[in-house]
Amino acid sequence: MNSRLTGKARAAGRVPSPDAFCAFPLLASASVVGRYCLPDGCGELPHVTRRIDAFLSVLSPSWTLTESYKRTGSLRLLQYLAARESKASVGVDPFYRRWLFNGATELAAERGDLEALRLLMERDLPNEFLTKAVAAAASKGHLHILEWLYEAHHDRGYWGCTEMCGAMKNHHHDVVAWLRIHAVPREQSSPEVLQAAASAGYLDVVQWLHKERRVSAAGALDCAMSGKQWETAWWILESIDKKRDWLDWTGAIDDGALPFLKLLLSHKIRHHGHDIITSAAAYGHLEIIE
Repeated sequence: MNSRLTGKARAAGRVPSPDAFCAFPLLASASVVGRYCLPDGCGELPHVTRRIDAFLSVLSPSWTLTESYKRTGSLRLLQYLAARESKASVGVDPFYRRWLFNGATELAAERGDLEALRLLMERDLPNEFLTKAVAAAASKGHLHILEWLYEAHHDRGYWGCTEMCGAMKNHHHDVVAWLRIHAVPREQSSPEVLQAAASAGYLDVVQWLHKERRVSAAGALDCAMSGKQWETAWWILESIDKKRDWLDWTGAIDDGALPFLKLLLSHKIRHHGHDIITSAAAYGHLEIIE
């Protein structure tokens, strides 16, 4: 093609600059074809190599960085796509880029993939705030991810919010213990954390938040009973929530929690639901009927 025509076409926006193609990483197979299989004497043909790369690629063009990592879990593919997206991000909506970034970092943290998370956080959004990674790592019990985020990127994540809730729900005791030291729940998040602790049976966390952090235990008894955490429910009833007139005993009857039912009777708390004997018979708990 005549260089003058090429220049005019490029100026008109019809032929991309070779530099634009060179900026993108290529598949190894495309690089080999470009280096060894094109005619000699033609000089560098980056736009041709780029077309070959697109032809050889088996990746769906609709896959985002997050989707690709979710489907394959490949760090090498993640590096390849991250480099491409970094070069192609000019003009992309910044909110969309943040959404993709947070989706990918959440997935990496959830999987406990420190290498992938490190790569994502050092790519084209090195200062972007993480909205989900801390909670995802805590929920899945990946303490090494939390420790790295805390030490290397503490100012880029949510700490002291509700990340402890997921850790307690999934019974990651080491993560809960670590968060109690390094990420004490903030005042506005503490009631939700206390209720989650009651629901999961973390009596020590309930006591810590209520006694030392002065967090209200409103609703905690219902959460403990709903989660069938009778030891926790017992302590709350005896220590905090003593003025109940009515409670739904169904969960305790269903679970055969006879000592707790006796406690309810001793406090003269009435049953809000079906007849106790009928319910106990339905669940097959003869000891409660007796």
